[in-house]
Amino acid sequence: NIDYFVILPRFLGITIATSMLVVIFVGFALVGGYALAQLVGLISVTLLFRELIAAVSFTSIAFGLTKAVIFGASIALSACWHGLTVEGSLTSLPRANSAGVVQSMLLCFIVNALVSVYAIL
Repeated sequence: NIDYFVILPRFLGITIATSMLVVIFVGFALVGGYALAQLVGLISVTLLFRELIAAVSFTSIAFGLTKAVIFGASIALSACWHGLTVEGSLTSLPRANSAGVVQSMLLCFIVNALVSVYAIL
């Protein structure tokens, strides 16, 4: 069955990879901010961590990870959908690839707008 052997592993892989990339990028951003603050000498370590803990809540972490999972799922579904539309000619693969990229970007933009409006309400 093509759903279990082709689509499901790609869907899960892209969704998990997107979520883990968000975690890695946020971690590196925090480390980079800490290193810059120490290099310039503007803030102490205790003040940095105290303010970081006060500023970051569980809901903001959950919201960021939820957005990452939704973005990964929309990218994976778009890529799989357009990948399955490829026919026998050599020119259909680049067309499907370009269409999948454009649709993924549009889906991420729309999903970001909807999730952000939901978060405000």
